[in-house]
Amino acid sequence: MSKASELFPEPLTPLKTTIFFSGTSIETAFRLCSLAPRMEMKSGSAMALEPPPITGPGDAGHAKGPAGDREEGGRGRLFIAGVGDIHGRFHRVQGWLRELEEARRRPLDLVLSVGDVEAFPTADDHRRKAAKRAMPAEFADYASGAARLHRPLFFIGGNNEDFAALHPIPEGGTVATDLHYLGRAGARRFDGIHVAWLSGIYAPKHVDTPLAPPTTPGTQKQAGYFRTPEVERLRSLRQVDLLLVHEWPRGLFQRVAGRPVRPWMGNLVTRSMVDAVKPAWLWCGHSHETLAATLRHPDGTETSVVCLDEAAEPEGAVFWMEWDKGSAREAGWGTSGTRVWRAGEPWGPARRPRSAR
Repeated sequence: MSKASELFPEPLTPLKTTIFFSGTSIETAFRLCSLAPRMEMKSGSAMALEPPPITGPGDAGHAKGPAGDREEGGRGRLFIAGVGDIHGRFHRVQGWLRELEEARRRPLDLVLSVGDVEAFPTADDHRRKAAKRAMPAEFADYASGAARLHRPLFFIGGNNEDFAALHPIPEGGTVATDLHYLGRAGARRFDGIHVAWLSGIYAPKHVDTPLAPPTTPGTQKQAGYFRTPEVERLRSLRQVDLLLVHEWPRGLFQRVAGRPVRPWMGNLVTRSMVDAVKPAWLWCGHSHETLAATLRHPDGTETSVVCLDEAAEPEGAVFWMEWDKGSAREAGWGTSGTRVWRAGEPWGPARRPRSAR
């Protein structure tokens, strides 16, 4: 039995997907973008997804990337992008993804968001926090069918979400066409890349209390906090290539000219979990700060950390990578397609985009 099979066992039950805006419930398999790579899922109920091969425009007419990609076999690589806290700004994010694909001259295979997407079905939804209502509520166009996402988007939960829609599917599911919630905590294999995630942020008052249905303003807020069993579910994972969290682990901060150092950013619970899992890469959101850092674990191993800004400008809110045979090969920020890192080079503050806010 392979190590991957041990880490990501076969499913016990199929995944039930509920599309809340149409009120339908169906048994289905997720599809990624045009290349539709193989994927499996592991979470509290050990569910997995293995859709049959799907062909699309990206298979037959796959455009090669820049010269460096052609020389190194870039065509066979998995091209993924991460997006920071969207906060309802869906229109601009679709434009950014198109720009990135044009710059790299190839379609994205996978798009991930680190939480706070705010996929509310109506623009004036009263459940949005008052401070967030001044931000765009553009997902209403996608919920109604007036617009469609450029690429399927897989997201973890932040502390600002439509929790009434997410609560019934803690293990993940589809909430609208091409919008897929990964779940509160779990792991999945995307075409050879092992991805794990933890939704929500830390709240000492709630971390050891049961999760209540989000039916009131108070219970809606507590739905955005992770719980100890969810953290413990992840601690035993090993050989994780990419870990997604909403809130930073404690200890990630850097001095940036003209900006204060904020050592309070992040929490120790997430830090302890990250130290146990030791993922190759960690993507974070929540703090609306752009950061490139290396996290050293007690045993001396290291994790490369990418913290994404909110979706105000693409330079700090979009991060892309190309993977080959389960290993990261190169990466960059924004939509220009410019590479800032390649395998074998160190990762750290010097890789932070200079034009980021």
